[in-house]
Amino acid sequence: MHTRFALIFSTLSLLSLTGCGGSDSSDDTSYTSAYLQFYNASSNSPSVSFLVDDTLIGKSSFADATSLATVTDGDAHELQWIYEDEDDAEHNVATDTLTPKEGYKTLIVLSGDFNDPEFIHYAIKRDDLEDNFRLFAMNVASVENEYDIYLAPAGAGIADATLLATLSYQNGTELDNPDATNDAPYWPTGDYVIYLTEVGTQNILYDSATLNLAYETEYTLMVRKSAGALQGQLSIDLVINSTTVSNISDINATAQYRVYNSLDDANSLSMTLSDNQSNDSELSLATDTLSEFSAAAYGDYRLHASLGELRIENRLLSLNQGQSKALIFYQNAEQQLALLTVTESELPQVYEHDLRLVNLTNDYDDIAIYFVQADQTIESSNHYFLGIEFAETANYKLPLGYYEVVAVAEDEDGNLVLMDRTPSMTLEEGENYLITLETDTTSATGYRLHVLH
Repeated sequence: MHTRFALIFSTLSLLSLTGCGGSDSSDDTSYTSAYLQFYNASSNSPSVSFLVDDTLIGKSSFADATSLATVTDGDAHELQWIYEDEDDAEHNVATDTLTPKEGYKTLIVLSGDFNDPEFIHYAIKRDDLEDNFRLFAMNVASVENEYDIYLAPAGAGIADATLLATLSYQNGTELDNPDATNDAPYWPTGDYVIYLTEVGTQNILYDSATLNLAYETEYTLMVRKSAGALQGQLSIDLVINSTTVSNISDINATAQYRVYNSLDDANSLSMTLSDNQSNDSELSLATDTLSEFSAAAYGDYRLHASLGELRIENRLLSLNQGQSKALIFYQNAEQQLALLTVTESELPQVYEHDLRLVNLTNDYDDIAIYFVQADQTIESSNHYFLGIEFAETANYKLPLGYYEVVAVAEDEDGNLVLMDRTPSMTLEEGENYLITLETDTTSATGYRLHVLH
C-alpha cells in the first residue's frame, strides 16, 4: 500500500487538440481571457488537486471536473497536479507549463492508468452563442475501440440519427451540425438522444436517455467505461463550464443486486424477484451472509421474502440502468421482517473507499462510527460519521489505510457506550463495502460490527 504512495509519476502525454467550429464566425467575441478546466478520466486515480501558479482550482475524482478557471492569456502558467495519501501527505502527480490563448478554453483530461498518467490538452475557441450550443466529444473508454457517434432529435431512432464522427482513443473533436447556417452556426438548444455504434455499422453499443441541452454553452461528451460495482459498461459524462458533471447511462444497460441476511435465525431467508413477464429469480441465504452480485435487466420488480413465519409481500424494487443495489433484510422495531435498499457506489474503490454504513440496532437513538488509526483514539480520529439512526444508512469516503472500526452510542446520562470494535484492518482495493452494526447475543457487548464485501 505504502509503495503506491511513494511512486513519482514521470510519464506525461501532452496532446494539443484544437476544437474547430463549423462556422466562419468572427474572432470578435466577449471572451477576452483564457480559461482552464480539469476533468479526471483515470478510473484508478485518487481525488486529484489541480493548481495553477500555486493556486488551487479544485479537486477532481474519477468522472468529475473542476470549475472553469479564468487566467491571463499570453502568459506562461505553471500547472501542477497533486494528491494526498491517508496521512494527508502530498504527492506530486505531474507538472507542466502552459501559455493559453485569448478566447480559448483548454480542457485538460487525465486519462489512462494513474500509475502512468496521460494528460490531454483540448483547446476550444469560445464563441458567443444565442439559442445554440456547441458539442464536443472525446473517447477515453478504451485504447482498443473506436466508436461512431450519432445525434438525433429526442424520440428518433438510429435510422433517423446523423453520423457526426468516429471517436478514436483520446482524440477530441467538435461535432458540427451538418444543417448549420450563417445565422445559426451551431446546434439549436433542445432535446436530443445520442447513439454510439461499432464503426461503420448501426449496431448500437450505447443508447442515451433524452438529453435536455438547454444551455447556450459548450458541452463535452466524455465517453468512458463504468468503474464501480458494475464495471465495463459504456457511459457518457456531460461536462460543461462548471463543476457539475452529469452522467448519462445507456438506457439498455443491465443492473445488479446483492442480498444480505442480518437476521439471527436458524432458518434461511428465501427471496423471489419477479419481473413483468412473470420470470422469477429465487435466492436462499443463511444468517449473516452476503450474497454475490446477481445481474438483472433494468426495470421494476415484485419482491417476496420469507424467514420462518416472517413475510414481505409484493414489495416494489426498481433497478435502474447501470445501477448496483444491496438489499439488506433485518427485523424492525415491531419484530417484523423489513428491507433496506442501498445504492452502491459507482466509483472505483482504489485510493479511497465509498463506504455504506448501516445501523440495525434500535437500543439507542443513534450511533457513531469511527475509523481509528494505530496512533489515534476516537477523540483524535480524523474519520468518523455521527448520528446514524436505527434502520438508516450513511455514506462515508475513507482513504486507503489501516483502521480499527469502532461503534459508539450515548446513553441517557450522556456517557459514551462502546458497542463494538474490529481489529485493525485494511480494506481491499476494488471492493464495495457495507459496514453494519447489529445486535448479537453472543458478543461480549451485545452488539457486533460486520464488515462486508
